Amino acid sequence: MGNNNSENKKIEELREFINEIDDKIIILLNERGEIVLKIGNLKKILDLNVFQPIREKEIIERIKTKSSILKPMSIEAIWREILSASKLIQGFINRIGFLGPVGTFTHQAALGYFPKAGTE
Repeated sequence: MGNNNSENKKIEELREFINEIDDKIIILLNERGEIVLKIGNLKKILDLNVFQPIREKEIIERIKTKSSILKPMSIEAIWREILSASKLIQGFINRIGFLGPVGTFTHQAALGYFPKAGTE
């Protein structure tokens, strides 16, 4: 039983480290968001599209090479979410259309292919 207590204590200590790392991650994401907002404002002045698929691909490919423990597909999923949030900060709204009423096969298929898009 004593061994379990020391292992439980170790788990709690490690979770505290994770909490500290999470706090650092959110600070960095907020900093990134502030820069993204500035870029978005410049894109508006220059009349550039918010969505830059080539740039997004370059970012993801570069970041995937930097992980020593996370699988490339995990890195890509994480960064796609970060990039989606960045586009929202810049004012990009991703909407798709589908044929028929909500709840039909085409609606479900559209959500399956574009899970982050809004539909009306």
